[in-house]
Amino acid sequence: MQQWQEVYKHHSPPILQHKKNRVQVWEKPTESWLKCNVDAAFHDCNHITSFACCVGDSREQFIRAQTKWQRAIMTVLEGEAVVLLKALHFVDANRWDWVFFQSDSYTLVQALSSSGHGDSEVYAIVFSISYQLSLHSNFKVKFVRR
Repeated sequence: MQQWQEVYKHHSPPILQHKKNRVQVWEKPTESWLKCNVDAAFHDCNHITSFACCVGDSREQFIRAQTKWQRAIMTVLEGEAVVLLKALHFVDANRWDWVFFQSDSYTLVQALSSSGHGDSEVYAIVFSISYQLSLHSNFKVKFVRR
């Protein structure tokens, strides 16, 4: 694992974000917080949506990851919502506290902070996510551009 990390450090570009004409470098979580990156992938030919989350600490050390898949064709927003909900359950099952979740779905993060309601499957998942977040005041969701 250490060899892979060394190769990755030397052969990978830094993760950068452009924001208001300035470059923002990725920041590790503050001491005592964990970071959980979440993402979904869509394999429409096979009618499969896959989900992954990866947890790391403030020393940039890998802690644990989870991958799952489901035979279903989902919209991007549905997939991103499902992976976040699965990650919340994964983190809760591991009894971790002080976790921020990073999603590259701006729409999902905005939906979590709005009071709007809808009748779609997505809003049912967003409601479930909001409920889980209300049970864990030390869980935060942030948007990150990838």
